[in-house]
Amino acid sequence: MKVRHVLIILTSVFVVVMIGAAYMMGYGSGLAKGEQDAEKIRAERLAAAKEGTFTSIVFGNKDTNFVNVVAKPVFNEVKPIVAAGFGKVISSSMINITSEVQGAINANINLTIGTKIQNGQLLLAINNQ
Repeated sequence: MKVRHVLIILTSVFVVVMIGAAYMMGYGSGLAKGEQDAEKIRAERLAAAKEGTFTSIVFGNKDTNFVNVVAKPVFNEVKPIVAAGFGKVISSSMINITSEVQGAINANINLTIGTKIQNGQLLLAINNQ
C-alpha cells in the first residue's frame, strides 16, 4: 500500500515539473519572439508614417482610420490653490484639547466604584498657589 502512495506522489511531482518546464520554455521563446516582432512592427509603422502611406490599422475584419497625434512634453510643477468663499466653518470631526496645569488638588469626596454624585456637585478644586 505504501509503495502505491509513493509511486502516485512521484508521478504527480514529475508531471507538475514537466508542465512547469514546458510552460517556462514556451514563455521564454514567446517573449523573445514578441520583442523581436514588436521592434520590427514599430520600425515598419514609423517608416510608413514618415512616408505618409500608413493610413489604417486592421483589427480583425474591421479597418479603422489611423490618427496622428502631436504630443507635447509635460513638465510637473506646483501651482498654488486659492479658494475664496463665504459662510460658516464647521468641523467634520471633533477633537479634545487638554492642557496640563500645576497645583494641588483639593478633593472633598472619596471616589470609589458605586459612589453617587449629584448634578452640579463639586468633585475637586485645583489650588494654583
